[in-house]
Amino acid sequence: MILIVAFVLGTGISFISILQRSVSLMHRLVEKISTFKIVRKERAERARKLVKQKQAKEAREEVGEITPPMVVEKPSAPTKKEAIVEQTAFEFLEAKKAFQFPPLSLLEAEVEKRQKIDRTA
Repeated sequence: MILIVAFVLGTGISFISILQRSVSLMHRLVEKISTFKIVRKERAERARKLVKQKQAKEAREEVGEITPPMVVEKPSAPTKKEAIVEQTAFEFLEAKKAFQFPPLSLLEAEVEKRQKIDRTA
C-alpha cells in the first residue's frame, strides 16, 4: 500500500485519471469496431448488387437483347452578344487642378480657442 501511495505522489498519476483515460480509450475502440463492421456490411451489399447487375447483363447478352446506349443532347442556348457599355467616369475622379497643401497656420494652435479642462468635476 505504501508503494502505491509513493508511486502516485511521486509521479503525479492518479487512479481516477488512469480510469478516465482507459474508459475513453475503450469508447474509441468500440466506435472504431462498429464503424468497421458497418463499412464491411455496406461493401458486401455493394458487391452483391454488382454481381446481380453483371449476371443480368450477361443474361441479356445471351438472349440478344442489347440495348443501345441512350444519347441525350442538351440543346445549346442561343448566344446573345451584349452591347459593350462604357462606364462614365465619376466627377470626383476627374483631375480639375493640382493638389494644394493646407496652410501652415493650421498647425499653430490658438490659445483663445482652447478650453481648460476641469479635473475636479
